[in-house]
Amino acid sequence: MKAGRERRMTAGSALAAHIEKEIAEHSLANGALLGTERELCTRFLVTPAVLRQATRILEARDIVSTKRGTSGGIYVRKTSLETVAGYVATLWELDGIQLNDLATTQALFRTMTFNAASKRMTLEEAYHLRHLQQDCHAAPDQLARSQAAIRREDYIASLSGNPLLVLSHAISTRFIRNMVPFEYLDLSPSDRPDKTDRTHPIEAALQGGKDRAI
Repeated sequence: MKAGRERRMTAGSALAAHIEKEIAEHSLANGALLGTERELCTRFLVTPAVLRQATRILEARDIVSTKRGTSGGIYVRKTSLETVAGYVATLWELDGIQLNDLATTQALFRTMTFNAASKRMTLEEAYHLRHLQQDCHAAPDQLARSQAAIRREDYIASLSGNPLLVLSHAISTRFIRNMVPFEYLDLSPSDRPDKTDRTHPIEAALQGGKDRAI
């Protein structure tokens, strides 16, 4: 069972890379329809399970979006930030930069980003961040844990309110995704190079919000 799941993940990851390359090579515009699930399964000769695995990966990378209903299908999703991050990440790859080269700088920016977010977050945002943190711990497998961690990190970056920190996060995350197979990407707190304690500032923000409400 485990071996079968790993094969599906590998096939999904390979298909995701193929679709992403195709989007780039054909310069497909934001909102362009790639096809329905049935059409894409037929086109790429894959099962629905493999296509959904690839779609999950591409959605997490903010490359495609899925719509249900009569006008449903898989659509190209591009943002200016994602485009810039992609270009910079590609330049880093071409220059031979390795993950170890990024570790120290990434740890510094992560700490700065979380500190900035901690000072600005509202009570509602602190609750949401705690929920995202809990999702990471409750994830049933590696892929789900990776996706939950990325949602948490993306949210922290958005809370920082600093465009430079948001961009640096997008670039480093894209670079890591390019270098590491997505299903093996692990951003769990215990493995982070900066080992920033997420829990205490979140709980402090929650308590501060409660104190202000009294």
